[in-house]
Amino acid sequence: MKATTILEVVKTEKYGYNATGVVTGNTSLYGATYEAYLPQDYLHMLNCICNYKVKKQFKCYDPNTYVQFGATRLTADLWG
Repeated sequence: MKATTILEVVKTEKYGYNATGVVTGNTSLYGATYEAYLPQDYLHMLNCICNYKVKKQFKCYDPNTYVQFGATRLTADLWG
């Protein structure tokens, strides 16, 4: 069975920097770590798309618009 869901994400400080920019752990993702709880019937994720709200003009993106990008899984060899 295939289904689609929207997961609410919450910014977390468990993995590096806190809200003031101070390092809280021995690893960090530069303040860009978010967490989401997966549904109880989760088995395997086929695809993940992230929606971003543009806050200021960037390249061809206008402020206060939304853009979508495919997520990339962070594996141990990419963490570097």
